[in-house]
Amino acid sequence: MHPKVKEHADAAKEKLGLGEYRLETYRIHRKLNLLHETEYILTMEWHPNRIAAIEDGDTKPVGSVSIDLDFHTGKLKAIQFTGGKTLATAASFPNGKDDVISWVEKELGLKYGRHFQLESEA
Repeated sequence: MHPKVKEHADAAKEKLGLGEYRLETYRIHRKLNLLHETEYILTMEWHPNRIAAIEDGDTKPVGSVSIDLDFHTGKLKAIQFTGGKTLATAASFPNGKDDVISWVEKELGLKYGRHFQLESEA
């Protein structure tokens, strides 16, 4: 594993409380942003430790986490929990509508109502 990938993976594991997860796969891909500037995105798939490794073509287990980071800055671009479930334990991870909104605004630099809205509330 490239040292920069390891650095980002370790930071994500710590920041998001992914102690109950293992890094299953990762890839780096090129993307053009809205200003047609090149960004390199690190996509990491984390699976719960309690789930055995999956075979190619199988679906991701519930509770898996997909994380996209800017490869150069480490800034979080996207995070998705399969099945809406998580084993993440980070104290800083949001819990509740107001916490989620504040977390997204802080982590992604977006403003609620202007740059994003909630699709649904649990």
